[in-house]
Amino acid sequence: MGESAVGAVFLEDILQLVQIARKEDGGWKLEKFVQEKFPHKFRLLTLSDDARFGDLKEMVQGVLGRDSWAENTSVAIDHELLFVKETSVDPGLPEDEKKKQILWESQQFLPENLSGDYKVSFAGINADDTFVVLVLFRKLVLERIQQILQGAGKTFGFMDVDTFSAMTAIEKLFDPKGRLVGLADVRKKAVQLTFLKDGNYFRSREVKFADSEEDVFESDQNLANLLNKEINRLLLDAEIHESDSPVSQLYVFGERAASELVSALEGGPSLEVKLADPFKSIKIEEDLQSAVDKIENPANWLIGFGAALQLLG
Repeated sequence: MGESAVGAVFLEDILQLVQIARKEDGGWKLEKFVQEKFPHKFRLLTLSDDARFGDLKEMVQGVLGRDSWAENTSVAIDHELLFVKETSVDPGLPEDEKKKQILWESQQFLPENLSGDYKVSFAGINADDTFVVLVLFRKLVLERIQQILQGAGKTFGFMDVDTFSAMTAIEKLFDPKGRLVGLADVRKKAVQLTFLKDGNYFRSREVKFADSEEDVFESDQNLANLLNKEINRLLLDAEIHESDSPVSQLYVFGERAASELVSALEGGPSLEVKLADPFKSIKIEEDLQSAVDKIENPANWLIGFGAALQLLG
């Protein structure tokens, strides 16, 4: 048996676990997956309350304790729990000075009295690292996840943003082509657009629905119109002309992702629109196939696949 890893997804209401193994030929194989509803929302209010967190920890550890899940586990969390910002950096600075500039930039996004509660992660997103993406997250979130996994006897690989785990899944399972590639995470109350340029993170934009708009965007056509409008707006803000660098592919995933939405998006600024169903891009254990066939929305599992694949390299 090859190396196995678990991708755990902590979204607002649900826990997803995906276990993937590396095959001898270098490919991947899905070994197991499960989804459970949290007893409380995975938000700071729950993590800050010992009683609520205790309920959540007991539930997650119970799921991990069943069915002999692999030890190595990474966690992707909802981007709502983090700040994700892009900023520029002087490429001529020495490495230690560059880090100081990045840390200073990160502090501009936080109230002074909260800066000690946060940790900062960053990565270059272009060839010469003149442009970086900052991820700022509360130490409490990391500490609580570590408590959950350690109590379950698991090895904590790392914590990632849901968006970046989805990017990993797209890269490894779908082999995207073209200079500009889009990802659309479509949820009941919001859409998150992320773009890759030359294979690297480029820009993102989130649009949240007001309560009065939720009924309007239940229509796939209305939702597609919104997505295409926001794609055009993002391209305009980035000073990218559609004729010069069109969106070669748009991958749609999330709880509202469906073939009807993909069809409604066709003819917009994206040359090709695809439903990002990770189950169709990986070998599946025979005893899992019937369970996979019953999944109502397979594109809602993309993030978990990406979290596991990051550990497998």
